[in-house]
Amino acid sequence: MHVSRRDLPFKAYIYVTCGTDLLVMHEPEVPEDEGWQVPGGTVDPGESFLLAALREFEEETGLSLSAPLAFLGEETYLKTEIRNPGWQHRVFYHAELRKKPATHWDHFEMHPSDGGPPIRLRYEWIDLTQPAVLAPALFYADFDRPLTSLRQRLGLKD
Repeated sequence: MHVSRRDLPFKAYIYVTCGTDLLVMHEPEVPEDEGWQVPGGTVDPGESFLLAALREFEEETGLSLSAPLAFLGEETYLKTEIRNPGWQHRVFYHAELRKKPATHWDHFEMHPSDGGPPIRLRYEWIDLTQPAVLAPALFYADFDRPLTSLRQRLGLKD
């Protein structure tokens, strides 16, 4: 069966760095939490990928992002994880911060796109120069895939 790209759910995500550290999150109260994610989510009807990424970032982190966003990549992706499997079109952006807002924090996303109850999200930073934290198995839904491009953008060698 052929599915056209315009029929897929659209998703937008932001990879936020401060120096060589990447902001990541996970859902500590979800038993099937399968690893690191980055802020982002569903593009609403009529919304651009860029505006969706900024809106989702604010909803999920509780922070406003004033740093400019640079296009990092896009893909049509088959999500095979337990929660919401299926095809989706994902666009990735990169933002560089000069200063971390905190070293770690929890934030509740009050209005998840699936209409469910608030979701607690736990944030921290991982060092992109440490190979041990870059293992694909540590990331949910293949969120590690843009890391090669991100590391190149930051001038890091593979």
